[in-house]
Amino acid sequence: MFVLVYEINMMFRFYLSVYLLCLLMTGRVAGLAYGQTPVPPANVICKTGLDADLPEIKAQVSGMAAELKGLKQARQAARAQTDKLHAEILAIDQALKPLRARHKSAAEQASSSTSTYEVYKANWLDTGELARLNDQIRDRKQKHAEYKTVRTEYQTEKAAFEALGAKYQYIARDLLDRDRDCAGAMAALSGP
Repeated sequence: MFVLVYEINMMFRFYLSVYLLCLLMTGRVAGLAYGQTPVPPANVICKTGLDADLPEIKAQVSGMAAELKGLKQARQAARAQTDKLHAEILAIDQALKPLRARHKSAAEQASSSTSTYEVYKANWLDTGELARLNDQIRDRKQKHAEYKTVRTEYQTEKAAFEALGAKYQYIARDLLDRDRDCAGAMAALSGP
C-alpha cells in the first residue's frame, strides 16, 4: 500500500508540475511571467486611443459646447447692438439732411451782403440753431465711432465662434461619432 500511495503522489506531482509549466508558458497565472508585457484592455468604443479617455474627452467637448453657446449669445447681443446703433445713425442722418440743406443755403446767401448776413445771424447764430446742428453732427460722429467699435467686436466674436464651432464639429462629429478616433480627439483637444 505504501508503494501505491508513493506512485500516486509522484504522478500527482508530475501532473501538477506539467500544469504549472503550461500556465507559466501561456501567461495565464495571476502574475505576469518574466518578459511579458501587460495586455491593454480591449476597447469597446474607441478604435484608436483608450476607452478610459472617453469621460475626459466628453467633459472637454461639453465644455466646448457651453463655450460655443456663450459665444453665440455674445455674438447675437453684439449684432443687436450693431443694428440698434445703425438705426440710430440713420435716424440722425434723416433729421440732419434738411437742416444741413437749410444751413447751406442760408450760409451761401449770408456771404452775398451784410443784410443777408444779419438775417443769417438772427436765424442761425442768435437762436442757437447752428449750435443744435453742430451738436447733432457731433452726436452722429460719436454714434458712428461707437458703431465701428461694436462692429469690430461683433466680427471678432463671430470669427471666434466660427473657429470654435469648426473645431467642435471636427472633434465631436468627425473624430468621435464617425471615426471613433479617441486618440485623435485627445490630440485635437490638447492642441491649439
